[in-house]
Amino acid sequence: MQYAEHAPRAELASVVRCIWIGVDASPDPSPQPVVGDGCPELLVHFGSPMFERDEEGREHLQPRAFVAGQLTRPLWLRPSGPVGVLGVRFHPWSAHRVVRRPLNELTDRRVALDTLIEGSGALIEAVTACSDDAARVSAVESFTVRRLAHDDPGEDPLLAQCVARLDAARAGPEGDDAALSIDTLARDLEVGRRQLERRFAERIGVSPRALGGILRLRRFFDLLDHAGAPLVDAALAAGYYDQSHFAREFRRYAGLTATEFLATRPALASAIFEIKN
Repeated sequence: MQYAEHAPRAELASVVRCIWIGVDASPDPSPQPVVGDGCPELLVHFGSPMFERDEEGREHLQPRAFVAGQLTRPLWLRPSGPVGVLGVRFHPWSAHRVVRRPLNELTDRRVALDTLIEGSGALIEAVTACSDDAARVSAVESFTVRRLAHDDPGEDPLLAQCVARLDAARAGPEGDDAALSIDTLARDLEVGRRQLERRFAERIGVSPRALGGILRLRRFFDLLDHAGAPLVDAALAAGYYDQSHFAREFRRYAGLTATEFLATRPALASAIFEIKN
């Protein structure tokens, strides 16, 4: 798969982490697992939509455009034809500014964009009609800017600070993850526990502990891909306490052992993880 990331225009930097495009004229037709990275996304298929597998093992075609909430379990995808997909990757705390829906309602779900944002059909038409990537990026940027121009709930610096702490957290002895608990964050940041819990649910979609686990797995992939570190060294550097803690957490979020996942290294997942910031 050809995969490229584009930095958003400056006025979107506080909301959008990056805009990415993936294209594959002859994709591997086998199912591919994708794991969460902590960032909700808005996606538009300008090629053939993907099949996704539900919890009962049944496949159904994804909408042409949709919002993907936080992933706490693996998502199995299979191409239905030539792949062409445009993605807006939000910061972990910022998707609510565009979606205007509690993010916990979207966790582990892909929800059609036209059921969330009125008039979004024009975006699908624009992206599909574009002849090059620059035009596609411009179309989705303009859509996002227009969305933010009306009743934008604004930034949440506290949640951004929480995510930074979670992203740096390391497990304690025997895999104790007290650093990821909402009680620890509330105490350290001097904010009410219930208030923080509500803001995580509504604006991020998962608990601090769950998000911390997802971010740690992302760090592992970053170290594996960019630093070329051996698997065990990458796991320890990512913040796992020991090999058993890593194995347990990896299976929890990826549904496979690390060896099983990396042996296949699916084209879609590999392309994304190798280039992500």
